[in-house]
Amino acid sequence: MTRKFKVDNYNEALPSYVKNNELSLSTRLIAKHYLDEQAEKYNWIELEIENFRFFNRLDNSRYFRYKPQYKPPYTESKKGFSNTLARALAKACLDKHERVSFFDDFDSYYATSGKKKYAFKNQNIVTSKINKKERGPDLICKDSSGEFVIVECKGRLSPYSEKNLNGFITQSNNAQVKDINGYIYQTKHFAVPFYISFNNDSSSLSIVDPPNEGKSAQDDNINLIERKHYSRVLQNLGYSELAFQLLEKQKEVSDSKFEIQVVTTNIDNNQYVVPEHLFDLFDFFPFYNQYIYCLELSRFRQLKEIIQNPYTNFKNFYLENNFKNNEDNIHLSNDGSFLIRRSEIREIRKIQI
Repeated sequence: MTRKFKVDNYNEALPSYVKNNELSLSTRLIAKHYLDEQAEKYNWIELEIENFRFFNRLDNSRYFRYKPQYKPPYTESKKGFSNTLARALAKACLDKHERVSFFDDFDSYYATSGKKKYAFKNQNIVTSKINKKERGPDLICKDSSGEFVIVECKGRLSPYSEKNLNGFITQSNNAQVKDINGYIYQTKHFAVPFYISFNNDSSSLSIVDPPNEGKSAQDDNINLIERKHYSRVLQNLGYSELAFQLLEKQKEVSDSKFEIQVVTTNIDNNQYVVPEHLFDLFDFFPFYNQYIYCLELSRFRQLKEIIQNPYTNFKNFYLENNFKNNEDNIHLSNDGSFLIRRSEIREIRKIQI
C-alpha cells in the first residue's frame, strides 16, 4: 500500500507531485531503502528480522505512523532509529519523485573517493565542504541523468520549526562536487527532514530544492556512487562476495556461469533475482509471506558483466527504458529492486548466467 505524508515547502511553491499538501509513497519503497541503510551492518538473517520489524511497527492507517509502543528509546537508540528512518524516507521520496537513482553516504564518499580504501584509479571527482567548520550533508547521489545530488536528511520525534529547518538547508548547501582542477559540477541540493509520528497526526516532511550550478558530471569514469549503491543491493540479496568485488573493481569472478534463483511476478512481466537463502526461509517458515528483496535480472546480468570487466562503465543503467517500469510498478526503485510478497510470485526457478 501507499502511505500519505503532510508536506511543507519553506522556499517556494510545492512541487507538482504534491497534491493537496500531501505526498504518497509506497511503503515497500521506504522499506527497501531502510534495508539498504542496514545492509552493511547485518547478515541476511538479521536483515530478514529488520524487514519483519519494519512492517510490524506500522499502524493500519493510510498515513505513515509507527505504533506508539515502538517509540524509541524502548526498543533501540532514539537517534539511530530516527536517522535511519529519515534517510530511508528521503531516499524513497527522491527515488520516486525526483528520479534520483543511486545513493551513498556523503562522509563515506568524502573519505574514500580517490583515497586508498577501494582499489580505484584515475578518480578525478572529489567532494568538499564549503565551510569546513560547519557540518556536511548526509547523502551524495546521482539522478537518472547522471548528475550529482546532495541531500540533507533529518529524523525527528517532534515537529520541525522554520528556524531549525533553515539550519538543515544550510547543511545541505554546505557541500560541492568538483574535479581535481577545481571545476565545480552541476549539483542539486535537497533538504528533506522528516517528522516521525507515533500519535494521531500523520508524519510529515519538508521539501527544499535549491538551484543547480556548474558543469555536467558525464565524465565520471569511476562510478563510485553507483558501485557502493549496488554493493548494498547485492548484500541484501545475499551476494556479499559479489558486493565486495564490485567495490574493489577486481576481475575475480570467473567467466563461467553460475546458478541463481529467479522469479516472475503477478505485478509485471519482469524477471527478478531473489536471495539465495529464499528456499531456506520457506523450509523453516512454511507460511512465510513477508516481503522478499529482489532485483531485475537484467540489472544483475549487467552488474556481473561490470565485475568481470572492470573497465565497463554504468551507462546502460541510465537508459530511458530502465525508468519506465516505475509507472507500472509503484514499489519498484529506479535501481531495479523492490520488495515482493511470496503470494505475488507466479513462478520460481533456477537458471545459469
